[in-house]
Amino acid sequence: MIGARSAGFDVVGNVEWRRYYHHRDKATKKNTFTENFPGAFMVKKLDDLTTAEIADLQGIDLAMGHPECGSYSLLSSPAAKKKGCGLLGLAEDVGDIPVFIDLIARIRPRYFVADNLPRSLIGVPIHVWAEKLPDYDLFPEWISNYHYGNVQKHRKRFFMIGARKSERFVFAPDEDDAPGHATLLDVLYGIPAGDPNHLPHNLTRSCGKGKGCNGINRALTWGEARDWFAARPTGTTLQYNASDGTIKNHIGFVKSHTTHCNVLTGTNPVLNPLTNLPFSIRERLRIQGAPDDFKIEGMVTEPDGTWCHIRNMSLIRQTGKWMPVQFCEYIARQVADHIRGEDGNFKTLERCIVPNIYVDEAKKWFCRARGYADAEARNICGFCGVKKCNRGGR
Repeated sequence: MIGARSAGFDVVGNVEWRRYYHHRDKATKKNTFTENFPGAFMVKKLDDLTTAEIADLQGIDLAMGHPECGSYSLLSSPAAKKKGCGLLGLAEDVGDIPVFIDLIARIRPRYFVADNLPRSLIGVPIHVWAEKLPDYDLFPEWISNYHYGNVQKHRKRFFMIGARKSERFVFAPDEDDAPGHATLLDVLYGIPAGDPNHLPHNLTRSCGKGKGCNGINRALTWGEARDWFAARPTGTTLQYNASDGTIKNHIGFVKSHTTHCNVLTGTNPVLNPLTNLPFSIRERLRIQGAPDDFKIEGMVTEPDGTWCHIRNMSLIRQTGKWMPVQFCEYIARQVADHIRGEDGNFKTLERCIVPNIYVDEAKKWFCRARGYADAEARNICGFCGVKKCNRGGR
């Protein structure tokens, strides 16, 4: 929503079932969304609104969604993998993607954008999207946020972009692999003093992990974890002694590189390579592309004025699970340009990202089975990016 607002859209509301996005500061009762988007509604489901309020949403210009992706993640839990999710990609648990699709079918925005992971196309195939949304052109896209200006080099996501067929819209990529890409240290430089989302990290509380590191037969304190990482290079992951006697890694609990940032998660901390402690909330916000006037509400602080990563998990999830702002702003600006009749502000049609088979197959299926009206005149193949298909794409 930050990206859409930057592109000129008015944010009218948020339908969000996940509890941590509804987190409020205990003292002030302030919520992050409602404070940063004054006047916009925040509900857990669409039917929490009145019939008149739902009617007002009919035909809005743009809806952007972020359905839960846990079932399709490489970090899925063992329980999820046993159910056929995660690495196996069979996905019995399709999460809330159908909820998002139904919401789009009900309010019928002119355009919509939703992100997930490519394996979600196994759980909710492209034909399901097409059957539920027959009046929309669908553009499944495999996006590298890094190549749209974000500092997280491996934050790749599947985006489903939809436009009513009557809009005659075509998604045009604009990936940039220029060597002048901002580094992590560039992004973190110059955070204003006194920022309430940029407190020093606590050293005495347990970090909850790292048992066995340096011979300590318990979870490390944050100070001990800091010292362990300080002696190791960037890219190192926190280790622990497993019950079978082997040394294993805590996936995601990693010391970031200085050139680019490791992918932020909604749980385990990524560490600042200069301090060897978790990124502050403001640092996480900057990494995700948020401006400094965007504030996360509800910080739990310690008596000494520090903060602790594992005592602020609602804030960690908020800043780890959202999509980086840069691509969201890019697609929002492209939609806004199209609405104004000002297409053509992209720079290049080249793709830097390595193709993804799930996304490419979805592209080909929609083109063959549903098709785009007047595809040749709209240069659908020129913008597609699929190298080989029956239509003779690039």
